[in-house]
Amino acid sequence: MKKQQLNRAFTLLILGGLVACNPLKKMSENAENVQYSVNPNPLELHGDSVAMSVTGKIPPEYFHKKAIVEVTPVLKTKGTNPEVIQEFETLTLVG
Repeated sequence: MKKQQLNRAFTLLILGGLVACNPLKKMSENAENVQYSVNPNPLELHGDSVAMSVTGKIPPEYFHKKAIVEVTPVLKTKGTNPEVIQEFETLTLVG
């Protein structure tokens, strides 16, 4: 369940960054080529923490040469009123 929430948040962040500027239209059309995974699957709570790693793969020549995308993975609760549990380190990706 938590993995799905993290996946959704990560996908939304990537897509939000990809469609923020007009030159990124080609990138947004090819968003399905960006791959990522969360390990372990499913996430497990140990005491008061969750140990995990997020890995991603972006195809060569995917980025527009002047594109800058900031990705901040977040972990949220599930439900009608989701709360952010953890915001992780922001990664800056440059074309």
